[in-house]
Amino acid sequence: MKTFTFLLACYCLSIFAPLIAFANDECYSATTLFPGSSCNYSSGTTSGASNSGGSPCGGTANDVWYKFTATATSHIVKVQGSANFDAVLEVLEGSTCASATSIGCIDNGGLGSLEAASITNATVGQKYYIRVYDYYGTSGSF
Repeated sequence: MKTFTFLLACYCLSIFAPLIAFANDECYSATTLFPGSSCNYSSGTTSGASNSGGSPCGGTANDVWYKFTATATSHIVKVQGSANFDAVLEVLEGSTCASATSIGCIDNGGLGSLEAASITNATVGQKYYIRVYDYYGTSGSF
């Protein structure tokens, strides 16, 4: 069983948006992220995103998707909400979208808050999916 905590780690992964709207609206078209020893920051949006089904972390999930392959046993994922965006972050583990299972959700702050999750005991070479949405279901930037 994988653990999902709020610990700091040496590796971090930052969420960024695709250049084309809706490119990562569903899990199967998730934007690929590349873990590294330093973070790269960029903006993202859920403007025009659809609900992939349910809201496992609470709220209303008009979501966008990201994925990465673990290169270490610990990775950090961060999402900074904007003034009108209450970021919710879900992490799933699995080789495909169909087989991915949720290993945790983060929604500790409110509008404009930074949400950060550490994936500890990650399996090197395993694929992880990141689902991002606004708790209130509004379109917004992060």
